[in-house]
Parts: sequence; structure tokens; C-alpha cells
Amino acid sequence: MSRTLILLSHKRSGTTALFRAFQEHPQVKVCHWNQEIRIWEPNFWNLAARAIEGDVEPFRSRLAESHPFLDVPRSPTKDDIFDLWDQSLARLGPVLFDKSPQYLGNRSALNLIRQYRDGGRDVRFFAVIRNPEDVIASQYEVLGRGSRRHAIERWRRLVQEFRHLEDDSLERRETHWLAKNDHLFELITKGENIPIFRYEDLAAAPHVYMPHIFHHCGVEHVPESYADFHPTNVGRRRRSTDREVRNWRPGARLAKAMAFYGYSTAISGPHGLGRFAQCFRR
Repeated sequence: MSRTLILLSHKRSGTTALFRAFQEHPQVKVCHWNQEIRIWEPNFWNLAARAIEGDVEPFRSRLAESHPFLDVPRSPTKDDIFDLWDQSLARLGPVLFDKSPQYLGNRSALNLIRQYRDGGRDVRFFAVIRNPEDVIASQYEVLGRGSRRHAIERWRRLVQEFRHLEDDSLERRETHWLAKNDHLFELITKGENIPIFRYEDLAAAPHVYMPHIFHHCGVEHVPESYADFHPTNVGRRRRSTDREVRNWRPGARLAKAMAFYGYSTAISGPHGLGRFAQCFRR
């Protein structure tokens, strides 16, 4: 039977290592015609939600790269989108792994996936959480305004494209992280079965947590698929040399969320296993 696996995460949460683990799994295919591609996030459901609302070109252009065998209708409906994914499963599947940090930021995309699932398809969500302090610091330093200070000439060449980064800040990225976390828990409170794994736990003991991820996804435990699983950048904020990053402190809501996942708000990093990870150790 065809099955869709959807990994939910925030950007810069270390999920590339999981992409490659599933890419190496003999029962799973990634969402691209080239199964050897190093990393790919099709952003299918996010762009599909926009296409239904009339913004079709980004969806068509993205699929032209990853799914050249699909023919996107001029004005796709929800049923058209579901048919396109079914075609992708038939061509690449039967088990297809998909991930994009954009999904958690878009309720329309999440609802579209759930509607697809509610039509009788097998869709399985799981999520990875990385210490929010590290996520926000990494986003700011690598993708955001902080990166501009380290590569000013490159940013000058691209200034027109990246004008929005003038308003970038650690506080703004904190707000975005919290909004996406709210969306994740909205899904859980609606009854979705979404096990959550901490990036730091996966990095420390993939042999403990990957079997549980594979079991949830309905595929065999294949240790060879994550033999080269070497996540990096645990404790990124602690090692940051950026004064702005080091001086930033999480607000009350973020501190509460961090405590919920088992993270300390101090720069010292996570303590113990997250409450979701703990349940798999019993």
C-alpha cells in the first residue's frame, strides 16, 4: 500500500541527516525523480495550497525540477493536487518521504495534507525539535541579518532580493518559531499522532531513536541506512562569536516551550531526555 511520510520541523533543525537516512532506506523513496540527489525539499503542499488560491507558477516551476513527469493543470483544484501526489507515489513510491520546514508555518498546507489523508490515504507525520536557542541563532547567523555582517560584499550584490532582512532580528525569529510550534500542537490537540524527537537525542544515540522512527513510519529497521548519521552543530549558540547572539535571551513563552521539551534556557544546552523521547526508553 502507498504511504506518505511527512517530517515536520523548523528550519535549521538538523533534518538533512534524516533525509539522507531515509534516502538510504531500501523501502523508502525521496520526493525527487533523482533518488541520488543530496538534499531536496519540494515544498509540495505549501506551494500546492498557494496554487489552489491562484498562485500556480511557483508550484509548476518547482515540480518541473523534481517531478518532470507531472502535468500541473492551469488552475488546479484540491482534487487535482491529490491526484498529482497519487501520481508521484505511483511513480516513485510506494513509500515516499517528504520534508519541508515551510509546512509548519502554513496552516493551509497542513490542512491540505490532512484532507488528503482523510480521503483514505496512509499519511504519517513525525517531528524533530532542536534546541530553539540553537535554531534561532543558526537561522540568524546563516540565513538572516547576522550572516550579512560576515559576508557584506555578497549581501551588497543581492541587496534587492534580501531587503526584507533589514527588519530581521533574533526576537522576530523567536516569534516565528513560537508560531510554528503552536501549529504543531494544534495538530496534536486535534488528535494527530505525531511523535516528536529531539535532534540532540538523535545525534547522541541514533541507534536508540531511529528504530522508533522507522517503526512509526511502518518500515523495517535498517541500521545501515543511518550508519553515516552524524548530525552536527549541537550547542551552536553556546559557541557563537556573535555578540548579538550571545547577549540575546529567550522571552517567557520561548523559555516555557524550551522547558517543555527538556531544554535549559541557559547557554549550557539541553538537560536529560525530552519528554517525548523518554517515552521510547521505557
